[in-house]
Amino acid sequence: MLVIKPGSMLKHIGSRKKKIIKSLPENWFEKYTSFQAELGLKLLSTIQNTDQVRIQNVEYLKSSMHSVVYPNGVDDTNNVYWQLVVFFKNPIDTQKLMHKMGVDTSTTSLEKISSLGGYPYYGETPNADYLHSNGLFIPSFPGLSMKDLYRISHVANHSVSK
Repeated sequence: MLVIKPGSMLKHIGSRKKKIIKSLPENWFEKYTSFQAELGLKLLSTIQNTDQVRIQNVEYLKSSMHSVVYPNGVDDTNNVYWQLVVFFKNPIDTQKLMHKMGVDTSTTSLEKISSLGGYPYYGETPNADYLHSNGLFIPSFPGLSMKDLYRISHVANHSVSK
């Protein structure tokens, strides 16, 4: 019987090592296989369209999620959005409610380097703290249908009103 620890599925990855690496791992520099290279070259022609769909999905979500707070963007830049980051006052409760209602969300899987004592950047970082504590990632990938997008925005609006 598989037993899952409550709360363990709220992040999309497990734990990771937190020590500074002295050199980059060799396997980060391996050559692509012929299959990987061929597939990569074929996919290059689809990137612009895929990016545009992501942007349109986020524009729809932002325009329809009325009470949700987003990070401020930088003027004159174009975001492609791997996922949409949104802020909630009670992100874990919101995430659990969203999961119950069929919307997959996660908190950040990144370590906050400023809180790891072994790094030279140790210190107070209020913006990173807020993102790390209050941010949830909302799906915005290109495969979402309009029905999916509507459901995500509906559930997010419902979550804020709770």
